[in-house]
Amino acid sequence: MNLQSLLRRENTDSSKHDYGHLLVAGGSSSMLGAVCLCALAAMRAGAGLTTVAIPKGLNLVLQKKLAHVVMTCPVQQTRAMTFSSAAFDQLMLKRARFNAVVLGPGIGLSAGTKIFIQRMIELYPLPMVVDADALNALSESLPILLKAPAPRILTPHAGEMARLLQLDKKVLLTRNRNTIAREFSRKYNCIVLLKGPGTIIAAPDGTCVINKTGNCGLATAGTGDVLSGMIGAFLAQGLDPFQATVLGAREHGKAGDKAARLRSRRSMTALDLIDQLR
Repeated sequence: MNLQSLLRRENTDSSKHDYGHLLVAGGSSSMLGAVCLCALAAMRAGAGLTTVAIPKGLNLVLQKKLAHVVMTCPVQQTRAMTFSSAAFDQLMLKRARFNAVVLGPGIGLSAGTKIFIQRMIELYPLPMVVDADALNALSESLPILLKAPAPRILTPHAGEMARLLQLDKKVLLTRNRNTIAREFSRKYNCIVLLKGPGTIIAAPDGTCVINKTGNCGLATAGTGDVLSGMIGAFLAQGLDPFQATVLGAREHGKAGDKAARLRSRRSMTALDLIDQLR
């Protein structure tokens, strides 16, 4: 697949609205950096607009941390300043504004937040990347994936995949990762991106791709948030969900390889990845 041919910008009369509007729903008092990385990566990956939905008590703090090119959407919160279940209704009313969603970076797992996450996965009518604690909330109600009205892309690392399957991580690591991703994708009608050495992307029809870009320097905080933002941006720009996931993994790994050459595998950070997106 040629990224340039799929996402080329040639129309001189186009505007930001022609390149998709991504909604990122995430963040909590101790994990605001995750949504910042996700949103900025989405903009670098070509999204015309990106909005971060955030518990309203954290909105001003987030605005100070965020890049100036990203918007915010304050929503209802719990007493702990996490997503309230009522935030779902607010975002449903705004659904026509967006083209795709990333759910989960830094979101936390309070009781109200779990309900919010589960309702988003089951009912929100847009293509969605499900990541981080959204995966952990999903592990308690996997059948809702079969009710989802639009494609769902799950991006677990080994620990999150083990929780989804209710397995011990050590047991999971003894099994064939390719088979695990394929079977889960087919059973729950979702795309699975199983992170690790040779990231695996599996589709419900049995199609499976192994990504060969990237290096062990990607094993650092925030790189998964960058990946989710990139895939979300490609979805918002209209790419097929499987195509968006494969391209996201490939370009994320290539940026990681560039960052490693620039900073070294030991010293590279998630911000270095964003800087190397081309």
